[in-house]
Amino acid sequence: MFPERFIDRIRQQRYIDSDSLLKALHTESPVSVRVNRSKWTGSPLRSIPVQWCSNGFYLGKRPKFTLDPLLHAGCYYPQEASGMFLEEVLKQAIQDHDGIKVLDLCGAPGGKATHLSSLIGEKGMLVANEVIRSRVNILSEILPNGDFRMPL
Repeated sequence: MFPERFIDRIRQQRYIDSDSLLKALHTESPVSVRVNRSKWTGSPLRSIPVQWCSNGFYLGKRPKFTLDPLLHAGCYYPQEASGMFLEEVLKQAIQDHDGIKVLDLCGAPGGKATHLSSLIGEKGMLVANEVIRSRVNILSEILPNGDFRMPL
């Protein structure tokens, strides 16, 4: 699957467990979603909670997201569990994160921005920026109650 030069280079890196990395690269990635509690109080069927995210879940298999009406209704957002770690960072770094101001400099497609929005509460302020013009529309569609301005 990978070029021999790549595999040789990985094996030469002393700080990498090359066997575990190469094994992981040959396995299917876990599928995870983050539930939007303002739209859905349920949980995905046959799911396992993500330890560091109160509304994150691992799914048993990858569904056809585009065919799911719950996705289109905004009830959940497909998101890598690693991207949900933001919640744990806020929890440990800032005791009372209700009402803080956050700047997201690479906001599209909106997974972390929507997560931040749910964490900072109604008193908080989130500015989600996207420098790539073609990605701005998806960001403006996904963020709730935003004041959107197109870049110059």
